[in-house]
Amino acid sequence: MIRIGENYRIRSDKSQWILDVRRVGKNPKTGDQAENWHQTYHPNIKQVSAKVVELEAREADSWSELIDKINQVESVLAEAIVKVEE
Repeated sequence: MIRIGENYRIRSDKSQWILDVRRVGKNPKTGDQAENWHQTYHPNIKQVSAKVVELEAREADSWSELIDKINQVESVLAEAIVKVEE
């Protein structure tokens, strides 16, 4: 499993790549903070990377912030892939 910061995990099986996206919300019954992991499925690592960039880009409020977020995701993905290859 490849962890990308606190919000993403990437793993694979024989036929697909799985991206786990961390979600934090409130438990409707207790009102307590709850964390869960939403899964998306992708045929290749390129699409997983594009999904992470897309999700991070949605948080941007300006073009400069968008560029910063894309650069940050690119750096984190590159570091994670290097660690897996080592």
